[in-house]
Amino acid sequence: MGAYDDLDPRFREWARELVSLAERFGMRPRVTSTRRSIQTQIALWDKRQRVLSGQLPFSTQPFPVAPPGTSQHELGLAIDVVVHPEGSQRVLGDVWTGWGGRWGGAGDPIHYGAGPRQLMSSPRGVPVQAPVRVAEVAPAVARRESVENLCKCRICACR
Repeated sequence: MGAYDDLDPRFREWARELVSLAERFGMRPRVTSTRRSIQTQIALWDKRQRVLSGQLPFSTQPFPVAPPGTSQHELGLAIDVVVHPEGSQRVLGDVWTGWGGRWGGAGDPIHYGAGPRQLMSSPRGVPVQAPVRVAEVAPAVARRESVENLCKCRICACR
C-alpha cells in the first residue's frame, strides 16, 4: 500500500501533486503523516499534552495536534510534509493556499489540509512553477545547491 492510498480519493491527487512539486524544486519532501486512526490521534494528543505540561521534551512532539475527533487526518483529508531548507515550508505553504488548500502556517508548518477546491476538482491545470519567492526565501532551493548543511529544523535526521 502506498503512502497516499489511505487518503480520501478526492484529496489524494492534490497531495501527490504537492509532494511532486516539492521534489522538483529540491525541497527533499518527507511525508510524515497521512490518514490517522482515532487511536493514533488519541496517542498523539496525549503525547502533545505531556510535552505541553513539561513531562516530555519539546522535541518528542514539536507540532500541534488537534483534539481527537477534530483532525482532518482522521478523515484522510490532510498530510504532514517536512521540507528543506529552512524557508521552503513557507514557499510550499503559499503554493498550497494558492491552490485553495489549508496550510498550518507558522504554528503548524508541516500541515497541509484539504480546502473546498480539493474536494470538488482535480489538480490538473494548477500552476506548478516555482513561486518567485523561492529565490528570496530559500536561495539554495532556487540554485539547486546541496541543502544538507542548511537545515536547522532539528526535527528530521538530515544532519
